[in-house]
Amino acid sequence: MRLHYDFTDLRLFIHVAESGSLTAGASRLPLALSAASARIQKLESNVGCRLLWREREGVTLTPAGEVFLNHARNLLQEAATLHEAMGAFAEGYVTEIRLYATTVASTEFLPDALSRFLSDFPEVTVEIIDRPSRDIVNSIAAGEVELGIVDHSVGAERLERQICAHNQLVLVVPKDHPTAAMSEIPFSAALDYPFIGVHPASAMQQFIEKVARMHGTSLRLRVRAHSFEAVHLLIAKGVGIGVLPLSAAERYRSQGTTQIITLTDRWAKRTLTACARHFASLPTAHRILLQYLKGDSQ
Repeated sequence: MRLHYDFTDLRLFIHVAESGSLTAGASRLPLALSAASARIQKLESNVGCRLLWREREGVTLTPAGEVFLNHARNLLQEAATLHEAMGAFAEGYVTEIRLYATTVASTEFLPDALSRFLSDFPEVTVEIIDRPSRDIVNSIAAGEVELGIVDHSVGAERLERQICAHNQLVLVVPKDHPTAAMSEIPFSAALDYPFIGVHPASAMQQFIEKVARMHGTSLRLRVRAHSFEAVHLLIAKGVGIGVLPLSAAERYRSQGTTQIITLTDRWAKRTLTACARHFASLPTAHRILLQYLKGDSQ
């Protein structure tokens, strides 16, 4: 059975439920009492159950009515958001979104989400700026940027947050490397070997080098490559080892040329989180993009 809901009926039901009176609810639209009563009866007939108990003192919600009220409010809120969004785009609305994101977020998560968003909204352009998580949090808090995606939420307690995805950093080594037979390893045990890294402006690379310093040493970098794919190719050629997101390591792995080893360090498990000062106060295009980042549009 397919149900079709009239928004006037939904608004009427919400007013009646909130006021506890059919008369008061009808007056808020406004509707004649007889018309309001007929609409409520038709609504109950359509859903197939009683939504209101009618008593001398007024009306109260049935258990089904409580559930219906919650969903009716959500439907009207979504409709209002949709109307606002489409109204902005209907008049040739063009905007640019500046999005701060970590290396892992921008390379492993954003391509899929952005491809769907930009396909649906060709009037919008997005500029992705690679930043470390802490810099992103500070920039949002200072009002320098509206929206960002961080790998971890350290310092983000002052912001609104929404988990978008999960990823993990792993150690990738050549197939004949001394550690290749290991299934897992602490990062500190890999620091004696030469590494392949990405460019120094990469937020992920800065983080990895910072972790090495926390262990009292510097990362022994033999080469800095321009991409995760280039890092993996150099590892496969035996030039060194490297840290990559698991999704990238699996995507670029050639049969038998490299080995993926789980890093046991807690920081290796990454939670990609969207952050803003207040999601509700974001510009329209940013709020729509947030829905795509959350996966709600799939």
